[in-house]
Amino acid sequence: PLSLHDALPISAAFSKVVALYHRSNCNEVTELDPTTGAIGSQRNGDTQLGTQLVSDGTYVTTTGPTLLDTWRSDMVMTVEYGTVPDFYNPNVQPRKNCDYGSVAAFAGQIGVIERCPDENSDRLTVYKATATENDKPNVVFSVELGAHGSRVVAMNQQFVAVAMSDPSRLEIFNATNGNDLTHYAVDLTPADLSGDPAGRVVPVAAGASALYWYTGSSTVALAPTNLQPMWTVPGTLGAGVVFAGRYLAPVPNGIEVLDQAAGTKVGVIGVDRHGYTGTVSMAVLGPVVFEQRG
Repeated sequence: PLSLHDALPISAAFSKVVALYHRSNCNEVTELDPTTGAIGSQRNGDTQLGTQLVSDGTYVTTTGPTLLDTWRSDMVMTVEYGTVPDFYNPNVQPRKNCDYGSVAAFAGQIGVIERCPDENSDRLTVYKATATENDKPNVVFSVELGAHGSRVVAMNQQFVAVAMSDPSRLEIFNATNGNDLTHYAVDLTPADLSGDPAGRVVPVAAGASALYWYTGSSTVALAPTNLQPMWTVPGTLGAGVVFAGRYLAPVPNGIEVLDQAAGTKVGVIGVDRHGYTGTVSMAVLGPVVFEQRG
């Protein structure tokens, strides 16, 4: 058996298990073989407490409150974005003393909602997963949103989707230049955009026919091409998972089985959660579906 004390999150990336952990005055990111637990590449870093890991398949990024670190498959850090504790090259960060609300990643690019002290609204920034030669973040675009409480929900090569309130909507931006292209009305409760998501990552499950966005009160299926909302399952408890060609959505007292593309209900699997009513996370390993509560 293998144990990492004081472990932070783990993530599957590069066919490895990637684990973050803190010890007194340092922290490390470690690759583990998923079968044997053997330790692979290991590096020190500046990872902050309360972070999660976001992976695009090629890079993993930590979602700290003021610092984002990105690593490639050999655990070499490729870029730091935000408040860096020890500057090797000063004055390379585009803004100082900003807080981060939510983070997403896709195909070597990272999207983040920033809140900076000298600005009156949230800011959406997309930057590349590799820095320039002087460690300067390679920013693709950065735009003020004119709103507060925004969340970056999903990204692809062409678009970035951001949830916004007053009115509640999903705003779609061009992933290359940050132009505001269009928006779609979505039914969000006040609690859905209250504060920031846990670990600064919006729960989204990926499928072949859609991306399944858990808003906090429902699950919205987004078209994988243009990120347009297609259908909604109200009253869900999490983002769910795709399994055996179906979409599984956790709901009170069970798991709804739905058609991936159309959202039509195929059936319900009864689950006794013994009074638990909080968020449910789901995953799949081979022929087994896992459900995590709390």
